[in-house]
Amino acid sequence: MFIAKLGEAVTDTSIPQAMGFIESLIADAADGAYLDFSDLTRMWQDSAGTASVVADANPVGKISSRYGSGSAIQITAGQFGLYKNPPAPGIWRGDGSNDWMDVQGFSFGGGVGNTMSMKITPNAASAGRSFMGFSGANRFSIGLSASGFLLTSAGSGGASSVTGTVDVRSQTVVVTATHDEDTIYLYRNATLVGAAALAGSVATGVGPGLGAVKAGAAPPSGGWTGCDIYKALMLGGRSMTADEVAELVDAWA
Repeated sequence: MFIAKLGEAVTDTSIPQAMGFIESLIADAADGAYLDFSDLTRMWQDSAGTASVVADANPVGKISSRYGSGSAIQITAGQFGLYKNPPAPGIWRGDGSNDWMDVQGFSFGGGVGNTMSMKITPNAASAGRSFMGFSGANRFSIGLSASGFLLTSAGSGGASSVTGTVDVRSQTVVVTATHDEDTIYLYRNATLVGAAALAGSVATGVGPGLGAVKAGAAPPSGGWTGCDIYKALMLGGRSMTADEVAELVDAWA
């Protein structure tokens, strides 16, 4: 830990501290959003944001970003995930059938770099499902393969993809997909799963779906995940380094 002596100017800012670190990532991005499903002060049972989430098994119709812009909103009746506690400190749980949320007021920044990171526990039925992102010609998404391996897909037609080799179903993990102008990277916790050349670019002006990928401005037609989501971070116009991914994992421990 860096400790300044009394009267000494603090010039070393290289050691970010938990929440301050996440806030600094968003401040350094063109756009950013941080959704924390343990924070009851930012969750509501309806998409209009009028009735607060107060207890286990309340529906979650809206959650506002803790830092940056954006809110995740469920605008379709009957497709609300639930706030659950336990597990502590609180999570969003989809039913694996039709629960998802649309992240509004946030958008990705195209080929200059973008990041999606989530702390999740995929359930046994999550194989072949998506956790977050959007589909289409210039997509960006993260999910699981049919074997339960972490998977990210990006760029023109999803031509750039990275798939892990570890079945993470029923494990609590931090998954991070991040890309710069040339390469997309996939991390499981602080471990680099793999990287691939970015073919084409990621669409600009688009926000992700949460609990499923969304198709343009429309809700998904399938592939909803039943995973538990603890936290989600989105950075538009900014990639993350391996050291920053490790720091985020520590902050979410």
